[in-house]
Amino acid sequence: MTNSVHAKQSWFQTITRPASRMVFTILALVAFFAGVALGVAFPEYQLWFQVPAVIVLMAWFVVMTQRYRRARAPRA
Repeated sequence: MTNSVHAKQSWFQTITRPASRMVFTILALVAFFAGVALGVAFPEYQLWFQVPAVIVLMAWFVVMTQRYRRARAPRA
């Protein structure tokens, strides 16, 4: 275990600090909900809206998980 302040941060704190990560998080969630809403509003184009929305959400999750793991990794 390290004495680093970053090692004590929760996953939520890691994805919302600094502000650039918060903006990225908000944009990813807005894009996801917009894609789902547009898919519901236009059922004939449902896949064209919802598949990219899910891909954006999955990419956001992977990036934030990697940042969390990197923040918790022991420092040399």
